[in-house]
Amino acid sequence: GLFPTDSDTHLLDRLNAIYKYRYVVVTVFLLVLLAVAVRTFTTTPMYRATTSLTIEDERAASVAGFNSAASSEYIQDPEPYYQTQLRILTGRELATKVAARLNLARIPEFNGQGPQRTGLAAVLDTMKHQAKGAIIRVMGGVPPSPASARATGDANAVVNNFLGAVTVDPVRGSRVYNVSVQSADPVFAAKAADALVEEYVKQNFER
Repeated sequence: GLFPTDSDTHLLDRLNAIYKYRYVVVTVFLLVLLAVAVRTFTTTPMYRATTSLTIEDERAASVAGFNSAASSEYIQDPEPYYQTQLRILTGRELATKVAARLNLARIPEFNGQGPQRTGLAAVLDTMKHQAKGAIIRVMGGVPPSPASARATGDANAVVNNFLGAVTVDPVRGSRVYNVSVQSADPVFAAKAADALVEEYVKQNFER
């Protein structure tokens, strides 16, 4: 005759245990599924817009017709020049100009309020603020208005937040730099990336 082996017995024991606690297992599974769904629908998507910029060593071009020795020196060691341009692209001076041009102090994502929430995230955020307001009223306080519910950052904080959204990546083997801005608003991301490059070019012309 056929007799169950030890492995078959262990397997049956496990299946019996699962069946015995099937309601607990199903409840845990559904809770995990619900948590994943809530996180998916409440996470604000972020977008990255990129503008490509070609940087040429202007020093070599400016002396090429006057001093071939100096021109040769610049051509042989252009790296310091390009590192300087990279620092300018990611520097506070240029970011401050872009912040003023785009009026970033009025954009919640950069003034300390955080990205604008949409969909289920917006509903939950509204419910949270309403609950806080109700608790404050019960305790005899005055709830803050929606406009002042979150602190608005100062000019330095706005510039810092903008710099945190900026990345500049040199393209290997070329003088092309990819200037990217990350934002919850794809239209603004593209606008900001273009503005940063335009302000850089304008600043170069002025100098």
